[in-house]
Amino acid sequence: MTIEEQFVEIRANLADVGEKLRHIAIIAEQNEIRAADHEERLVANEERIAQFMETFNRMGRILQIHEQRIDGLEGRRPA
Repeated sequence: MTIEEQFVEIRANLADVGEKLRHIAIIAEQNEIRAADHEERLVANEERIAQFMETFNRMGRILQIHEQRIDGLEGRRPA
């Protein structure tokens, strides 16, 4: 293989590598966008879970109050 042929092959390989790097850059950018979207949804889900937990805790307190009231009406002492 002559030097000229080697040079042509190297240029072709460099062009190939450049194209692959462009594809990798596009994929990386898409992954960053997806990761940001997932992060936003994760934060929103954590907020929803916190709201559900707060609601369940309030319902538990309401249940205790109602049980105490029923016990009082029935003449039972609370445990």
